[in-house]
Amino acid sequence: MDADRITTVSGEKENFLKLLEYCRIQNDKGNAPIFVVADNPDFEYIACLHDEEYKGQDTKNYIVKTWGYKNLDAFKNDKDVYEFLNTGKRSFEKMLNAIRVQEKLVGNKYEIKKKTFEISIKSTEFNEDMLGRKVSNIEEFFDVIDW
Repeated sequence: MDADRITTVSGEKENFLKLLEYCRIQNDKGNAPIFVVADNPDFEYIACLHDEEYKGQDTKNYIVKTWGYKNLDAFKNDKDVYEFLNTGKRSFEKMLNAIRVQEKLVGNKYEIKKKTFEISIKSTEFNEDMLGRKVSNIEEFFDVIDW
């Protein structure tokens, strides 16, 4: 989810907290694990982290001026965006390395049992102090799909 909506859209914080609580309840019940992944502020930030030359600049300008997209909509609607983000000097490994060292807005404490193909989420934490910072926990998604 694009976490910038939590602070910029009226009522979104309350909806997010309800979603978070629902996920916690379902995970406590032992149902299919529900990971909450929050990109703050948005996907564009995560996309820029694929590029080793990105150093925290404005994402819109970086996408348009450095990557040559006409505008942000052209980038978001590029059906080959994931291929673009993983060619040349860009890769998802670079993005993962950048976010692994960050504090998190949302963090899931989980366990993966490879032998039995089980995933359990022990807790999901929300650090409201991180709302104003560029952060993500999308590495958890990649950790799970790459086991």
